[in-house]
Amino acid sequence: MVLGNEIVGATHDHLEGKEITVSNVLVESNTNAEDLVDLTATAIAVENKLSSSTVVADDDEKKPTTVLIVEDQKFARMVHNSLARGLGMETHEAVNGKMAVDLHRSGASFDLILMDREMPIMDGAKATEELRAMGVESMIVGVTASDHEQIQAFLKAGLDHCVVKPLTRDML
Repeated sequence: MVLGNEIVGATHDHLEGKEITVSNVLVESNTNAEDLVDLTATAIAVENKLSSSTVVADDDEKKPTTVLIVEDQKFARMVHNSLARGLGMETHEAVNGKMAVDLHRSGASFDLILMDREMPIMDGAKATEELRAMGVESMIVGVTASDHEQIQAFLKAGLDHCVVKPLTRDML
């Protein structure tokens, strides 16, 4: 990924102040999944470096919004991290609902929790129910590829909002 970081830096310097759009990426059949992840991460990093911002607190001090990304799929976590960091957010990760609940039990708190629905050990609905029962008042947004019926059940667990994957910058 070092080469990717060099490309991002050089691309940023060359394109600063210009608008770019990635419309198509050709992937040859011999490209493996790790190369695709690196290519996607590089494209997202370029976009984020060109249009990053920081959330400003009421007292005019720059204070990043803290986000807990609860997602078992590595690629989805990477994309969510990149999108959130590109908006100036501070990100933390949990790979299942139990880890998210345990983080809060240990005293951690977050402004926003992005919660996947289907995960091993503890799913997003159960984790959301437990967090709400513990008095967690953070905004919890479900991020799922589930159907309408499953989304409604997920919302009833205590979500503030639910979006359908893939998560985009505008959704954050």
